Amino acid sequence: MSPSPLQSVRREEEVDANDRVLLELNFRSANDEKCLLSSLPEDEARYDVYKEAYAEVLYRYGAMNLRNEVLKTVSHNVQDQRGISLGLICGSCNSRTIDPVCSSCHDFALRCSVCQLVVRGQSMFCMTCGHGGHAAHLREWFKVETACPTGCGCWCKQATATMPSLQLKQPETDHATGITRSHSF
Repeated sequence: MSPSPLQSVRREEEVDANDRVLLELNFRSANDEKCLLSSLPEDEARYDVYKEAYAEVLYRYGAMNLRNEVLKTVSHNVQDQRGISLGLICGSCNSRTIDPVCSSCHDFALRCSVCQLVVRGQSMFCMTCGHGGHAAHLREWFKVETACPTGCGCWCKQATATMPSLQLKQPETDHATGITRSHSF
């Protein structure tokens, strides 16, 4: 197996045109020309498989910008099929929001379950009840307690510890508390 053309460079921008040619997929089938010209959904789906495979190769080589350019040409949204999506419910007005500040009442949607202050920086949350807060506060809480600090009735530490193992690309779990960690808000 030949070494990656990107192995000896620090940034993707340093790769010259000759090395970029090595990153192209060189295998073709008899139906590829028809597929490139076809607008039939079954042909687009087959071609998208090639694009996603190529994007995976680029990802492994560390060529993120090239990978993103390839994924822009995929006919469906690749990200819709993977991972966990998180949503927020504002504690003040119970509206759904995707931002840390509620779009309805303009209050902060993320508040620590222990101290009730706005959560910025590292936070943790329970995958069962959804409550959470500052990582340091929750670590201290769960050294002594097993139930949710909100009083919702969830046994966060036990519930999270007994969940089946999650696959890659899931949030990290702090094994000392059994609570899932989100990196930053």
